[in-house]
Amino acid sequence: NGPYRAMFSTQQALYEENVIAFFEALDVAEERLQRQPYFMGEHLSACDLTLFPTLYRLEIAYRTHLKCALKRLSDYPALTRYLQRLSAYPAFSETLAPEEVELHYGRSVPKHDHRTLERHAQSVAP
Repeated sequence: NGPYRAMFSTQQALYEENVIAFFEALDVAEERLQRQPYFMGEHLSACDLTLFPTLYRLEIAYRTHLKCALKRLSDYPALTRYLQRLSAYPAFSETLAPEEVELHYGRSVPKHDHRTLERHAQSVAP
């Protein structure tokens, strides 16, 4: 929920807290996936089913539309390999539709008043 909490933040401190918490959670996932193939260990679990779309949407939607851009997916080598590995499974790859994700977030995410909150879209070079 980190990217969505950040998106709907109305105060700078709350926005910062939510963005930082989201990337701290990704840091934890990166550490786990350096040691094991799946989030909970040796076998696919419900955690993997929820982490996959989060990672998939990071570059397509969260960095651009939700302004959660402290790091790129490529800054997380274990998460990048994990996403690539899961994407090789038909059950995962059949759900990948980057154009649809971009279109959905482009249309549905409210436009923020950038004069009131300093978003982290510029934190990472495009």
